[in-house]
Amino acid sequence: MFSGCETAGRITIPAIRMAAARALIERHHMSQSRAAELLGVRQASISNYMRMKRSGRILIVMRAVVALGLEQSLVRMAVEGAGEARIAEELERISSDPRLARLTT
Repeated sequence: MFSGCETAGRITIPAIRMAAARALIERHHMSQSRAAELLGVRQASISNYMRMKRSGRILIVMRAVVALGLEQSLVRMAVEGAGEARIAEELERISSDPRLARLTT
């Protein structure tokens, strides 16, 4: 069993990044490289997100993120050109949503 911080780092944050990356690339026609830069990961991670190459728990949380619309603010910020630091703050804010915590405990 992971602590809250470990769960965020291993499950919740990757799930949010996955949801945001898929939206940026599919709906906003952003390149994988640009999405990676904005989301603070390598392009290879974005490629894995797009191919859904993640563990089952991450996919479950990612689907919840999308169903709840939690990735939308992050996507909007990226499209509008918010800086990486502001995007990272928003990612952390979203990851602390109590509805996601219930899925990872």
